[in-house]
Order: sequence, then C-alpha cells, then structure tokens
Amino acid sequence: MQHKHLKFGHGFRVVLGDHRSQAAQMTLAPGETEGGPDNRHHGADQWLYVVNGEGVAVVDGQRVDLRKGRSC
Repeated sequence: MQHKHLKFGHGFRVVLGDHRSQAAQMTLAPGETEGGPDNRHHGADQWLYVVNGEGVAVVDGQRVDLRKGRSC
C-alpha cells in the first residue's frame, strides 16, 4: 500500500497512482466552484472527504451538504 503526506495548496493535483487507480487532492478558495453539469467520470469510483470548510456538491443530480469530516 502506498502512503502520502498531503501538503494542501490551491488547485488540483494527482498525488498517487498506478495503471489502475489514482488519488488526487483539490483545494478550493471560499466562493470558488469546480466542475459543472457536464463533469462526469464514467466508469470511475470516486469519493470525497472534506478536511476543512463547508460547501455543496451535486452527486447524481442530488445536492449534498459538505462540511469538515464528511465523506460522500
């Protein structure tokens, strides 16, 4: 199993991966958004863990409230 100490800066970056999987981190500033209605990742399992702050995600058309410590 690979391990990585994350250093959170602004933006998106892939932090680990191999030919079958990939892990990335993303940091958004207050009021900033990412993605949109056409942002799809077909055939990929994804999960999200909120380290700090709060916001809203749209998952399969449903709004999900995000806050520190929550995953979806």
